[in-house]
Amino acid sequence: MSDSRKPLHRRDPAGGRSPESSGSAGSVDSGPSKAGAWGSVRLLDLEPDLACGLSEVERVSAARLVVRALDVAPGRWSPPEGVREAMGMVVVDGQLTRIGRTFARRDVQLLGPGDLAECRVFAGSDGDWRALGWARLAVLDERFVLAAGRWPALMTGLAHRLFEAQYEQHTRAAICAMPRVEERILALLCHFAARWGRVTSAGVTLTLPVTHDVLGALIGARRPTVSLALLALDRQQLLRRREDRSWLLPMDSVQWPTTGVPDARPGLAA
Repeated sequence: MSDSRKPLHRRDPAGGRSPESSGSAGSVDSGPSKAGAWGSVRLLDLEPDLACGLSEVERVSAARLVVRALDVAPGRWSPPEGVREAMGMVVVDGQLTRIGRTFARRDVQLLGPGDLAECRVFAGSDGDWRALGWARLAVLDERFVLAAGRWPALMTGLAHRLFEAQYEQHTRAAICAMPRVEERILALLCHFAARWGRVTSAGVTLTLPVTHDVLGALIGARRPTVSLALLALDRQQLLRRREDRSWLLPMDSVQWPTTGVPDARPGLAA
């Protein structure tokens, strides 16, 4: 039986979109792009919340706002000057990680569809960027700044999105504070699935092709501990890694943010 797929969140799920595949919503590119090539997208088709303070007449005009977009190939990525010099960027498709150092210890930042980042993050030389699959970025450059001068409510919408990003960091910090590594894994993947996953006939699927090492860095645990925890979660049918490297969570995981994650024992110390 074929899966009946329905996104859990209004944003498109992350996944292996290649530049030769059909264009993203809001795309105004004239044809297929390639890694490192600049294209363009209608920003408000992708991020309608940015226009929440505009009148209907203003929305019609602002809907034509086009910003530059950049396709990023899987693997290591060095942000070009066109990204570094802009005000910010929005992840349209795919996921990127940045591996840096905090207090002389490795830390990992993960960005996925709908995430907003200030471009100063890309200007530093201390981070190692990697695309987990094909990714596309919409760049908030001088075109957006000029549009915000005409429609100041766009900046209000942008501020709301930045507050969402602040709440996102709070949620991830709360997950990392959970005492047991199994809880942290289930909570983090459940949280990402609520943003980027899909409901299928088998359960809730999430495309997040990270290694055990990177997953451990995201939750503050060592790789061997993560590997053991994943085996325990698989045995209890709470989480499964599929052959295509996507994750499968049970259908009732959509309730976990309210009810709490299951008590998957035995517990493992980080």
